[in-house]
Amino acid sequence: MGSRRHDNFYFINDGIESALNKAKQSKGKDIRIQGGANTIQQFLNAGLVDEFFIHIAPVFLGSGIRLFDDINKDKYDLQISEVIPSDLTTHLRYKLTKKIELDMAKSKLIEMNNVGVVVENLDNAISFFTEIGLTLEGRAMVEGEWAGQVTGLGNQSVEVAMMVTPDGHSRLEISKFLTPKTISDHRTAPVNSLGYLRVMFRVDNLDELLSRLRKRDVEIVGEVVNYENIYKLCYIRGTEGLLVGLAEQLGNKTAADILESNE
Repeated sequence: MGSRRHDNFYFINDGIESALNKAKQSKGKDIRIQGGANTIQQFLNAGLVDEFFIHIAPVFLGSGIRLFDDINKDKYDLQISEVIPSDLTTHLRYKLTKKIELDMAKSKLIEMNNVGVVVENLDNAISFFTEIGLTLEGRAMVEGEWAGQVTGLGNQSVEVAMMVTPDGHSRLEISKFLTPKTISDHRTAPVNSLGYLRVMFRVDNLDELLSRLRKRDVEIVGEVVNYENIYKLCYIRGTEGLLVGLAEQLGNKTAADILESNE
């Protein structure tokens, strides 16, 4: 049985949603739900309540259903918006704000996919990082309004090359902006500049690599350093003055061992 009219009211016995839909047919009016604790709990747990009124009277009943038992407390934030006291009854008005419900599991970090670098000459940059040992994975134009919606630059045209390390786990995205034109240049900023990014590569023979890079007019920043017989490392200024770190592992210890020993 669905609903049955009796004078100016209806008996509805096919669920709270049906009762609410019937009440909504009276357009332009607030819908007030009155009833016992079980009825109120059903509407609350269904997320159908906007405001909540409690009238507290000092009457000893002996037993009954607790109003807030079995309530999904992740459904709402409750805030008291009004209190009206009287000799026999205290009236409380609660404003209910529905919480955002997340049906999916919390996102987990999978990997650091790539580091981005902007250059003037894409071919030279590809050649330089190929000399270090990266492989060109692909090259393409990225353009249109959708790309600008990501970067916040509007309609843009960018030529992009993706280079990957031999283990396949790390990538370098090298970009050349055609439009809009670049408006600032941080390539030759010192390493202690705020917001400066540098990329570090681990290699198996630092001296041999540096001998090849010197033929490309690569500049070593500072000196090649032996750090506690764990790493031989240095910074270089590569293509267009980009700061790049190079490190050769000398034994079985790694950066994780260094951090653990300093804890």
